Amino acid sequence: MVVLRIRAPADRVDSEAGQAPAGVSPVPHCTSQPGQNSLAPTLTNPPIWSRTSIRPIWLGGASTSRVAAPAALYFEDFGWVSTNVPIRSPSTHTKMMTSRPDMFGVYHTPGRWKEHAIKTISGKPVVGILADIQTFGGKPRHVITSHYTERIVAAGGVPIVLPPAEAALLDQLALCDAIVLVGGDDPCTEPFGEATHASVVRVNPYRQNVETLLLEHLRDTSPDTPMLGVCLGMQMMALVAGGHLNQHLPDTHQSHADHWDNDHEIVPSAGSSLSPGIVHSMHRQAIDNPGSLDVLALAHDGIIEAVGDPKRAFCIGVQWHPERTECKALGQHLFDQLVAAAK
Repeated sequence: MVVLRIRAPADRVDSEAGQAPAGVSPVPHCTSQPGQNSLAPTLTNPPIWSRTSIRPIWLGGASTSRVAAPAALYFEDFGWVSTNVPIRSPSTHTKMMTSRPDMFGVYHTPGRWKEHAIKTISGKPVVGILADIQTFGGKPRHVITSHYTERIVAAGGVPIVLPPAEAALLDQLALCDAIVLVGGDDPCTEPFGEATHASVVRVNPYRQNVETLLLEHLRDTSPDTPMLGVCLGMQMMALVAGGHLNQHLPDTHQSHADHWDNDHEIVPSAGSSLSPGIVHSMHRQAIDNPGSLDVLALAHDGIIEAVGDPKRAFCIGVQWHPERTECKALGQHLFDQLVAAAK
């Protein structure tokens, strides 16, 4: 038995309290009686509409193979979802449930329904966070730190974690209004035409592959999707944009310790929307050449700290960790901007 709660339009509400609509069996609670269709309901409690304005309609049974419901499907506290949706027999109903309705009652097939749907109950933008892959106890796990979700929620967004899954990537991206690429270990640079330094701690290769595909897809197909790259996420942005990395800062910068789990100052480039301030960094590598991206900020020692694509609505990568940066302008404000760009 399937029960839908519906709210009838004002012109169809019965004037007498407790009176069921004509031709509709009221079934808040029901049992099957001998000799009846196994789906046929027998009322055991008073009609629910004698106690509330939300009325149930029973789906199924020979007598209700198709009952027109001139009402709007209504989910409590969620708002109106669909109008004038016919209620069908279980077999047809099951088929209908493989598709989903938009807010006007038009059903769309999988892969199309979301183009017309409201993504969240609150209407807030969905921010997808591509998870890292780390191994614990010999088992790979999809992980992020909770700082990312906390910052996104504080910015007014709805965070969802995206496990790296190449076959599902486009469907995952279709769920999101904005993307965050998180930090992690060091990238393998052979796919970008350069040998990987012997000292690097390599990121999971599958994560790197999926992240590369994601960046290429957003660049080529969905450039207006707001994106924030953090630490490794910023480095991957530069590699996909044709850039190169300094793969081992201790070889080139005496100040390398300032960038390993430490706070340090950044200086915005001319014309950058970023503010000067203190950030928290944790990296052994840095961008040496940003490729087609613009440099938005430098550290006191000349290390590139932020890059962006001015041709896109919001596409920024930062070498520091804004989710762990106390300076609001260089921490929470970046997530505020990301969510605002997604609205």
